[in-house]
Amino acid sequence: MKFLTRWLGVEAPGSRIGLRIARDFTYLGTRPAALHLTAEAVALALGANIEFRDDEQGIIECSFGLIEQRERLRFEITAIDATAMQIHAEASFPAVRHAPNESRALDAVTAYFVARGGVAR
Repeated sequence: MKFLTRWLGVEAPGSRIGLRIARDFTYLGTRPAALHLTAEAVALALGANIEFRDDEQGIIECSFGLIEQRERLRFEITAIDATAMQIHAEASFPAVRHAPNESRALDAVTAYFVARGGVAR
């Protein structure tokens, strides 16, 4: 019976569907500087286009990849104090049967932030 349900594609979804991978960074600087660094990381480290940007809320979103394997990144920037920002980066994947365990995009963004003075937590 399992063969039949697998063949028909009606098996219950796996536990990896809708996987979200997150990283947090601390950036010493102002909110506009953190927004600029994040937009720069999206463009230079990932080669992605920003789909949504709200400077007042401190949110930047982008997505890239093939339709079946499209990855979406969301960055939320919040103030710790006047001179330090927390950047929360989250990668999400579409509901596919075999979602990846890690995000190469978040790895690239992490390297980019750390190289420019950010601290990954």
